Formats: sequence, C-alpha cells, structure tokens
Amino acid sequence: EELIRNTPSKSSASKSKIFFSSVGLSASLNKQIEKNPIYPELENFGSLNTSTIDSSTKVEITKLINKIKEENITKTDFLPDFSHEKILLNYELSKHGKILSYILGKPISQTETNILIPVRFIFQDGKLNTIFELQKQEDLFKIKRITFGEFFGNE
Repeated sequence: EELIRNTPSKSSASKSKIFFSSVGLSASLNKQIEKNPIYPELENFGSLNTSTIDSSTKVEITKLINKIKEENITKTDFLPDFSHEKILLNYELSKHGKILSYILGKPISQTETNILIPVRFIFQDGKLNTIFELQKQEDLFKIKRITFGEFFGNE
C-alpha cells in the first residue's frame, strides 16, 4: 500500500524534518527536500514516484491491477480491439503462479486519456516487470497493450 501510494503525508514530512535536524542538515537543505521529496527506485524497475498521477486515475489503475491480481480481469477491462491481450496476460502470468502483490512505478508518459505505466508483479518465485498502456474509454481506463519484461527469480 505504501509503495503504491507514495505521496508524502504531513506526518512523513514531520518525521523527515526531525530526522534531518537530528543529523545536522541545514534548514535550507531540509526545506529543499520537503519541497522536492526523494522517492525510492528499484533496480531493474525504476522510480516509485506516482505523485504525478491524479488520485482518480490512480484509483482506476489500482482497481484494474487488483482485478488482475485476484484473477477477475474480463474482456471488458480491455479496449475492444485489444481483448486478445487478456489471453497473453493470462499466459504470461500462469507461468509464475499466484500474484502475491504488485508495485506501480512512475508513469513513462501520461495525458488525460492515456497512460503508460510500469507495474511489477511479485510471485513466490520472483518478480515480473510489465508496462501497461491504458486508454480512457467512456470515462474509464481500459487496457490497450501490455509489454512483458524480464522475469527475475528470487536469489
């Protein structure tokens, strides 16, 4: 949940202020960091900064990815001409068993009607990086295309 919703809260800003003052960082540096929060990055995945996604879009994306995680995705979650992507999705995910969790990454590109966003699926035996291309249709984001990246087994 925290990785998906990584917008800084007031409490985290307060905690960072206490931390920075306790390690002796200057007030100006502390203010700079509060204005421009630092987001973690995952190796072979990228930044976890999803703060540029508006809240309603983030809710829609989360609902779609949760449907995939719970194996409840249907053809209606895809654009009409791209419903074959459901077959590819099921095939790729079936290689790794049940999805335990997922992580949303920083969008690669986004407009009001399109978003290209990385999603990492976590399985018992490793993780699979994907990129979802979503397009708004009838006020809802639908899956247009999914690009499957490398699978990284647990070490």
